Amino acid sequence: MNLEELQMEFNKEIEQIKAKYNEKFKALEKNKEEFELTYPANNSTVYYVDSCQNNIDCTAYYESDNHDIDKFETGFYFKTKAEAERSRKERSLLVKLRQFAEMKNDGWRPNWEDDEYKFYLWYDSQYNELEAGNTRFSNRFNGLPYFRSDEIAKECIELFGDEILEVFIN
Repeated sequence: MNLEELQMEFNKEIEQIKAKYNEKFKALEKNKEEFELTYPANNSTVYYVDSCQNNIDCTAYYESDNHDIDKFETGFYFKTKAEAERSRKERSLLVKLRQFAEMKNDGWRPNWEDDEYKFYLWYDSQYNELEAGNTRFSNRFNGLPYFRSDEIAKECIELFGDEILEVFIN
């Protein structure tokens, strides 16, 4: 095989690789496009947490109302009363947990660029228990705070464990 034939074969392989890449890229883009939020039906009942009285209330959802669309897309409207109630409990608990962590951590914040241990809460489904775990590098993105010590994490479990299980597990 001479140099010219080798170059032609090489160019053919490059074109095949480009074609495969483009095919995979288009498939990824298609997957991104396939997900769309499912909105409530026009004039259907949606539920929300009343910001003045902290009650669960309901209202009609109008698909042409930008305010309604925005409330749904940002998680303030729910399709069921139970979803609204769960959200209210969850937000209330998160406020408590974040304030507890802020107070106990005494200004400490997890630094993901170092190798210090960060302590977190996790659920052991085999024993139906909350546990304190630690990590140095992996952020779990679960919305719960991290703690600077195992003792603080365990104190959090002691104070809020039942409520955490009720809101996030049961």
